[in-house]
Amino acid sequence: MLALANPVEAKVIYTPANVRIVPNAGLVRIDLNHDGIADFGLSNTRKILSSVRFAGLEVKRLRPANEIREVNSTYKQL
Repeated sequence: MLALANPVEAKVIYTPANVRIVPNAGLVRIDLNHDGIADFGLSNTRKILSSVRFAGLEVKRLRPANEIREVNSTYKQL
């Protein structure tokens, strides 16, 4: 059976990116499958509460079919 199988070809598609995720500037949208529709968003959040600084990275799904397996919503003290 394997001897009759046709060989296949594959490509690795790599898109270089150097995007700064600016604190408190909103979502940076990510399109993983290059269909022109953002799949996920990343947000860099910084807060100051009672003179204590906190920072966190938030990940949001932007399409209902997409999933995020684990999210840690705890802010790190700076």
